[in-house]
Order: sequence, then structure tokens, then C-alpha cells
Amino acid sequence: MAFSKSSLKDLSALIERMTRSDGRSRHLPKGSQHKKWIEPSLIIMIVVNTALLAIALQIERHYPGVLPARISPNWALVTIVPAMAYFLLFFYDAGKMLLEQRRNPWGTIYKQFQADMVFDAAYIEQLKAFPKDMLKYALVQYRHRWSRVDGRVMLLAGDVKKLGLFPGLLAILVATPKLWEGPWSTWIWPAVAMTSGFYLIAFLVIASGERRAQVFDLLEYAIAQPEPAAPGNTSLPDPVQHSLGVAPSHSSSEAPNQPTTPAPGKSRHGSGQLPDTAARDPVGI
Repeated sequence: MAFSKSSLKDLSALIERMTRSDGRSRHLPKGSQHKKWIEPSLIIMIVVNTALLAIALQIERHYPGVLPARISPNWALVTIVPAMAYFLLFFYDAGKMLLEQRRNPWGTIYKQFQADMVFDAAYIEQLKAFPKDMLKYALVQYRHRWSRVDGRVMLLAGDVKKLGLFPGLLAILVATPKLWEGPWSTWIWPAVAMTSGFYLIAFLVIASGERRAQVFDLLEYAIAQPEPAAPGNTSLPDPVQHSLGVAPSHSSSEAPNQPTTPAPGKSRHGSGQLPDTAARDPVGI
């Protein structure tokens, strides 16, 4: 079955929109209401104060007496105070989120479930507009392409799903001192750095596959849906028509055989006149 190029492009664009992040709200646990602008402000303050303190120390070392005030250890407070405020805010938000999770452990999951149902229902309606054969073909191509991506990642970093992020990094840290004692210690640090980098990349690629797996299921669900009814077949079934008091309509080929009454003045044999014996004795007919 040949598919038109325009329909294939429309379907691939739709699947791409389904895979990418859209405007649906991510119901993550919320901390402080002022967190959005307090945390960036504290981070900027820490970076700026640290840079100014480093510049002042260099000026004091190379050009003593130029600064209006002598640098003392107390100047470190301009960096320590914002850092302490940042960590206090972090622990406050963490405690608040833990309390919310304790009161309603699965509230965040159900909110995200509701948002996914609302947004993905529109995608299902758009998928129904395409033929089932085209949807099956798109599912084959989509699964093949992403399985190859995951396969290449596993070739570089191994099966991250079985090992996990922290056990893998811990294994690298444990193996590094052992390898450092060998004759190839000169090349060990670049190898460790590359291994750790590939492992982090593999973790990010595998972790981002949650939406792809959901798109697989949505495509299979759309394929399993029945074909839409033909527009010409609008008659109700006979049981429904009887319940509504409507006489069922039958076509000429499906019409039941009804006994026909012969026309008056004609016999069943087709003659125009009744026989004299029949007129005298009706019982003999």
C-alpha cells in the first residue's frame, strides 16, 4: 500500500510534536513562593562577591595601600553570608516539600496523570485521522530509530538501566586507584574522565526516554481503535428502532416474504372470472 508523501510528513510532524515537550504543566513539588527569584539572586550575589574579593586580594598583594580599607578575614563574610542564606532556603524548601509529600504522597503523580490525559487526548484524535496501515508503519520506523539510539549509547557506556548512575560512578572511583598503580598510569586520568563523561551522557539519554515510551503506547492505542463507521450507514439497529417505536426499514433484497391476497374477482390461477362451480359452492374453492 503506497502512502502519499504529504501524509507521511504530516504524521511524522505530529509524532515529533508528541515527543517534544509541550505546554503541559509539570506538577512538581513546590517549595517557597519566592524561590524563583531569591535563589538566582543569591547565586549571583555569591559569584559577584567572590570575584570582587579575589580582585581586591590581588590588588592588595601587588599594590598595597591602594585600597581605602585594609582587607581582613572579615571580608570573607560577603561570600559566606549569601551562601549560608542559600543553603538555609534550600533546607527550608526541602522540609516543606517533605511535609507536603507526607500529607498527600501520590498527589503529584495524579496531577501529572490528569494533565497527560487532557493533552494526549487531542493527539489521539489527530492520530485517528490517519489510516491504520500508516500508523503501523510509523510505529515501526519510530521504534527502530530510537532503539538504535539507545543501542549506540549502550555500546559506549553499557546498560545504565541495570547498573544505575551512582553504582556506576562508584565503580569508576573504586577502580581508579587500582589502575593507577599499573604501568599505564599516565593514561588513566583521560580514560577515567572519558568514561565518566560517557556514563553521564548515557544516563541523560536513557532518562529522557520516558516520553518516548509513552508515545509508543499512544501509537499502539490509536492503532487498536476501530475504524470509523461509513458516513452513509446512518440507520439504527432493529432493536433500537423497535424500542423507539420506529418500523425497521429493509431493502428490497432483505424484505420478508409476506403472503399476498389475490385481487378480488380473480382466482389464484390468474383467470379473470371465477368458475361457475366456485360461484355456486364457495367451500370448494
